[in-house]
Amino acid sequence: MKALISGFEPFDGDAINPSKELVTQVLPQKVGDWELEGVILPVSFERAFPTLKEAIELHQPDLVLAMGVAKNRIQVSFERIGINWMEARIPDNEGFQPKGQKIIKDGPDGIFTSLSLTNIMDISREKKLSVEISNSAGTYVCNRLMYELQMHSQKRSISSGFVHLPPCPEMRGESLKSMSVPEVWETLKSVLFFS
Repeated sequence: MKALISGFEPFDGDAINPSKELVTQVLPQKVGDWELEGVILPVSFERAFPTLKEAIELHQPDLVLAMGVAKNRIQVSFERIGINWMEARIPDNEGFQPKGQKIIKDGPDGIFTSLSLTNIMDISREKKLSVEISNSAGTYVCNRLMYELQMHSQKRSISSGFVHLPPCPEMRGESLKSMSVPEVWETLKSVLFFS
């Protein structure tokens, strides 16, 4: 089996993004029966999903897990739903800042992840992992990516979802709540590849 894991480049003035660090520094080539591939996406409303779609076409994965960082999170947050809306507090890395518009004019209002969140939470509780389910992926680039990924995955019968990572210590400092990138990877590995 094959999994494609995506991360985002840094944005909003930060020098690093833990999702990128996980893909480029920590992600192994294989875990158990899974072959793992990684891709880094631009923080761009227009180009994030096309970049991911290209990687999906290249690698033909059974599972796609997209990741981003959310500075207000303190746990690994599996998103339940992507909504058909863009409302950007800040411009993306290409200067685009939508102010209230649909992603796809006639698209559904929301699309749920195909990951088994119940199973993920059962494993997390059993192993005492720092994981939560989130009902809002926001309205920024991460949400658009999740929405378009879920639409694409439904057509292709691929299991897929989006995860918001908490900031890493390098972003927040050791005194504030954070998770190291290796710790995040061990958490994801436990709930996704050894369940």
